[in-house]
Amino acid sequence: MTASTFCLGSAGSFFFFGLVFGAWKYVCIARSEEAQAPQYVDIAHRAALLYAFACMLLGQLCGASAWSNTVNLAAAVVLVVYFAVAVLAYAVHGALRGHGQPAQAPAPARHQDHRRPGDAHVHGLADHRRDRRLRRDLQRLPRGLTHTVTARTKVAP
Repeated sequence: MTASTFCLGSAGSFFFFGLVFGAWKYVCIARSEEAQAPQYVDIAHRAALLYAFACMLLGQLCGASAWSNTVNLAAAVVLVVYFAVAVLAYAVHGALRGHGQPAQAPAPARHQDHRRPGDAHVHGLADHRRDRRLRRDLQRLPRGLTHTVTARTKVAP
């Protein structure tokens, strides 16, 4: 087997799974009240389609390479296995609805509206600073007013 044919077969497999994950994504969207698929289902769908293109490109590069077929095939196998493990991990996370540890129940999220993983960190830091300022301001108020303000405002402990 040449490296080019291996990459072409891998591209076909990734494209097939991209279509399957696309159907899964559609079913999730149709069943969701928010009309959104779980984040990792969406990522698995996109990654499989992108890795299909990457395998096609890799096959063309292997065909034009000056290296021997053995070296090209070994390099292609390493990349395709990496791609496959990534897509499989995304699919598993999607099946678990984004929970990282299957053995543990997911921790309740403080905010449900984060679109990217980095947003949670930035918003969490902003909330922490806001809560710290609010606690400081509450300590400056006279005793009688503190109860009224805290009854209306949620402050993290």
